[in-house]
Amino acid sequence: MLLDTLPSWYRLSWNASQNALQIHIAEAYIAALPPIPDNSPLRIFAEKKVSGDLFASYSLDLTAKQFGFNGSVRRLDATDPKTGFVSFSVALPRVHTSTGMACQECGGTGESDDHRCFHCNGFKLEMKYDWYGAYSITESLQLLFWLLDIRLEAEMHTEVPQLFTLHLCAERSMHGSSMGGHLGKDALKMLRCVIASGKERCVNVERRITEALTQSWQHMMAKCDYDNHNLRVEIREDANLFITCPGDAAGVYTVNENWRASYDKGCDISCHNMDNPTQALACLAGLAVFSEELEKEWLLWNE
Repeated sequence: MLLDTLPSWYRLSWNASQNALQIHIAEAYIAALPPIPDNSPLRIFAEKKVSGDLFASYSLDLTAKQFGFNGSVRRLDATDPKTGFVSFSVALPRVHTSTGMACQECGGTGESDDHRCFHCNGFKLEMKYDWYGAYSITESLQLLFWLLDIRLEAEMHTEVPQLFTLHLCAERSMHGSSMGGHLGKDALKMLRCVIASGKERCVNVERRITEALTQSWQHMMAKCDYDNHNLRVEIREDANLFITCPGDAAGVYTVNENWRASYDKGCDISCHNMDNPTQALACLAGLAVFSEELEKEWLLWNE
């Protein structure tokens, strides 16, 4: 994919109306996947998570209605007859939520000493963090991206090539939600086309990615004004994408060190200080919209 054009076996999209990440997988790829044996590292990993009481159940079957831990990845009903892709939906969780009780610090006013209450951040209610659902999702996506990294001999005919591949960590530790992957040569070519189309086109793509990034973050972590300046997207003239989210300079970015448009090779996708699953899921929402925009560009240039 870094050097060749490959037919797409999976792609991402963002469903704003449902606050859901969607993964679309070629039906031919699913059909070609061999059964996961009992002694596979993938199954051993999943069994260990369930036996350790971290999760109640798991599935590694992409033909079933649910995949991953606790049914976090839901298979939608029908295969798209036009594309031959099966869609899976991942509804983002609420992580930072209220207890329903008035904030003990400000008495439910949302203010303290004429300033926004630092304890509840102006929500007026006691707030709590529930990370369980977020980790079940990122650990499920970790399994899914592992499966999707298997190279199969399958006949797949798609209008759009594979644009990028991803991998994701899901550990309860510093840098535990790190992610990375590869941006294909065709995706990088389309990114250069977006940049060559002019500033207005770049700004529109940045705006769409920022909207998904912000919406996903605020859905999971509740709306906080001070988070807004840390939710940023930048497309640079050297054909690189930077997605920044709240944290210690946390974010995902491409590592394109070849500024020449004639250089026909893809590049790595990397990250910095991705410490928790909400950062990873928000950046995935941004990457999903980035994928949609690159698809549009490909179809425009290959009409």
